Amino acid sequence: RVLARKYRYEEAENILEKCIYYWPEDGRSYVTLGKILSKQAKRTEARAVYERGCQATQGENPYIWQCWAVLENKMGNIRRARELFDAATVADKRHIAAWHGWAVLELKQGNVKKARHLLAKGLKFCGGNEYVYQTLALLEAKANRYEQARNLFRQATKCNPKSCASWLAWAQLEVQQENNRAARLLFEKAVQASPKNRFAWHVWGVFEANIGNVDMGRKLLKIGHALNPRDPVLLQSLALLEYKHSTANLARVLFRRASELDPRHQPVW
Repeated sequence: RVLARKYRYEEAENILEKCIYYWPEDGRSYVTLGKILSKQAKRTEARAVYERGCQATQGENPYIWQCWAVLENKMGNIRRARELFDAATVADKRHIAAWHGWAVLELKQGNVKKARHLLAKGLKFCGGNEYVYQTLALLEAKANRYEQARNLFRQATKCNPKSCASWLAWAQLEVQQENNRAARLLFEKAVQASPKNRFAWHVWGVFEANIGNVDMGRKLLKIGHALNPRDPVLLQSLALLEYKHSTANLARVLFRRASELDPRHQPVW
């Protein structure tokens, strides 16, 4: 994994192949090797690794089935992905990532009822889980059942108070409902949960600017930028804010800095 993080893929692959040779029944090597191959867009090779892994572990390792399902889903093989998610839950009905991944697949296919059923099964077999609660909350919000959505977000953040994503999703629900005070408290919780999260500072800053708290919005975007100096999106939003409420010259400077950080970030241009 250390080698993969440093993009030394060939060395990492050789080591993992040795692990598989000496410990063929250990599922972790297949999972890691499959992910490294997928990162390099070697999807056919990744599939072969997962297949080998399932055979070596006699189909009893849910992590391999689930990673294989995710791969097939990315490749657009929806029917095959379903079968593999199913196999993962058969291998271990307490494997929450498989229930959740399968439910998200069904949601993307427009099968809301099926997704709800899978999420309910996940909760039944695995107990409380922040991702399941968060996905259910978003479903309720989409169906305009806001109180139920709030209760589910409450459960998600109770499961994991450090889940920035759950606090943020809840905050955005309150923004839509124009409950600005509640939204602000939830944005605070989000940045407390993950102080360096660029997305949290960005969304909160834009929210404050949009409701007329320009100084507050500017301050939040600046904090986000200070914590994430390589992020062009925060600088871009700060530039737009200055253009709208301050001077075009300052906006130009900020846009130029953002474009230097990431010349391929099209919205800056």
